[in-house]
Amino acid sequence: MKDMYDDMLRNGMLLSMLPEEVRRLYAMKLVMEQMSQDSDEKKKNDVINAEFKVLSDPRVISDDVADRRRTLMKIAETLKSEYFGIDNEIDTIISLIKMWWLYPHLQTRPTIVSLFGLSGVGKTSLVKRLVQLLGLNDKFCLIEMDNVSNSDITRNIHYGDHGAKTILSRLSECDINPKDQCVLMMDEFHRFRKIDPDGNYIYDEYFQDTWRLLDNGSLYDKVYIMRYIDTLINQLERRQRSAFNEDENYSNTDSLSEALGMNNGMRRGKSKMEQFMSGNWNIADGHLLCNILPITQNDVNMLFMIRTAQGGGIDGMMNNMSTFGYETRQLNTPEDTMKMLLQTSSNFSTLQYLRWKLAEMRKSDRDTTIDTDDFEYRFTKMLIFVCGNIDEFYTDKEEVTETALTYEAVKKKLESYFRPEQISRLGDKFVIYPILTRDAFVKMMEAEIDKFVRRANSNYSEPVMLDEDVANIKKSLLAKQWNLRMGVRPVVGMVNRACNDTLQECMIRHFAEDEDKEVKNG
Repeated sequence: MKDMYDDMLRNGMLLSMLPEEVRRLYAMKLVMEQMSQDSDEKKKNDVINAEFKVLSDPRVISDDVADRRRTLMKIAETLKSEYFGIDNEIDTIISLIKMWWLYPHLQTRPTIVSLFGLSGVGKTSLVKRLVQLLGLNDKFCLIEMDNVSNSDITRNIHYGDHGAKTILSRLSECDINPKDQCVLMMDEFHRFRKIDPDGNYIYDEYFQDTWRLLDNGSLYDKVYIMRYIDTLINQLERRQRSAFNEDENYSNTDSLSEALGMNNGMRRGKSKMEQFMSGNWNIADGHLLCNILPITQNDVNMLFMIRTAQGGGIDGMMNNMSTFGYETRQLNTPEDTMKMLLQTSSNFSTLQYLRWKLAEMRKSDRDTTIDTDDFEYRFTKMLIFVCGNIDEFYTDKEEVTETALTYEAVKKKLESYFRPEQISRLGDKFVIYPILTRDAFVKMMEAEIDKFVRRANSNYSEPVMLDEDVANIKKSLLAKQWNLRMGVRPVVGMVNRACNDTLQECMIRHFAEDEDKEVKNG
């Protein structure tokens, strides 16, 4: 039997059925076997050629991986054409994320890349542009890790009043779950400091799950999920008991009023219990639940059966609508289907489903034949960018020299902001941005001016801003004394202001010339 399988593998009959990495390893195994049998140099060359042929087979290297590799190379070139003076840093970033991008299914923990540099050098904008080029805008979450200057009121405005204290809640708001290849950016990380200037530990209730995520990609486990479901069940049961008690009290009062002839035959509308049975459940809780639960088709089938059994109220109405029909929902993934069902389920149906789900999870938890590892709950396909400003470590930006822009110097400064075990979770993939050079400044200035001129001239049939106008803008900007330590942001702002001022003059000249032409033609 083994010989038969070996023959089928060698003939390629089973090759396409194997996972990609297994195919690659098998190809190498064939090469090594043949190498060990042939000592002749010519034979070795033949084997090397055979290896290249085998590894070039699309059954060994999938088209998807090849396409992704080409995409990454194009992205690197695009970023270099848009960001100046950081070609080496861009190459480093692309190199650090290559395995995450090409083989997300092989990752066992998140890929963490730390970007540090002076404020305004383009760390945040580069990450956003990279995410856009990767096509992951819908799986991107940006969190400002500010726990010093933001008051609770400011936080609530920025993040919302509910569920904004954890990384998990922010990921849920961005519709990101452990199965997704996604990008998380922790910006302003230097403000998330855990040690104050006096060496005392700083406790902050926001984003305390950060360190667990950075450690192994885990924000929760099976126990957490079961506790969360149990909490939801208790909340719904309390509402159910409250509705029942309120109806009882009203019924007793109504009976007394009727006996005394004081109710005038008036009846109230739906009872509180009827409202509970047919009312809609909290959509936000349902969304979070679907992001953290391992949803299968069994979940979809069970909730749909519960809704069908109830029949009336919102469940019956939504089940009978063709746009929410069962057959239509089967076109979606189980996760999408459950989100749709929970958004339109009544409190009662949701309560029944949660009780069933908790019982199923407890049953599997007691089954010793089932692997209890919580690997399925880890965000292993996540790319995390940790971004911080080096100048925040110093009282004066002028103190930041080239020696401060090194991996060792940054790690040393981090020691006064975070505990050693917290720093270690950042890993060793650091990219330190250099101070903006004069050459990079000139290239960036010219690119910004050209971009502005193209946009301005595209609105008119004839160019409004001419070459001499552009030359004057460049000359005036180069004559200014620039502090290159201020970074990219002030340069872009100054370029746009200079271009806008010149554009106004160009517009006046353009319309004056048009009037002269009309007078002459008249």
